[in-house]
Amino acid sequence: NPPPYVALSYAWGKHDIAVDIYPPNRIWINDQPYDIRPNLYAFLTQWGPTLHMKSLPLWVDAVCIDQDNLEERESQVAQMREIFTKAKAVWAWLGPS
Repeated sequence: NPPPYVALSYAWGKHDIAVDIYPPNRIWINDQPYDIRPNLYAFLTQWGPTLHMKSLPLWVDAVCIDQDNLEERESQVAQMREIFTKAKAVWAWLGPS
């Protein structure tokens, strides 16, 4: 059984790749830089502090699934129903207001 977590459902936005944006929308994971798309960055800017205060991990497909590994991506997409079903909450993000 996984620990309680929030799963995020959101639109990736335009088919841009994060590294083509300057300055990049960068987060840090385990002390390593990780560039993300603008819509996810907007979500984390607005709601990340709330999740942090509640000590709830966040599951985000663009970060939790290696998007460059087709085999892993296909495997994880097949498990999406289970991932969202087991989440403590599922948040839908349509973008900043």
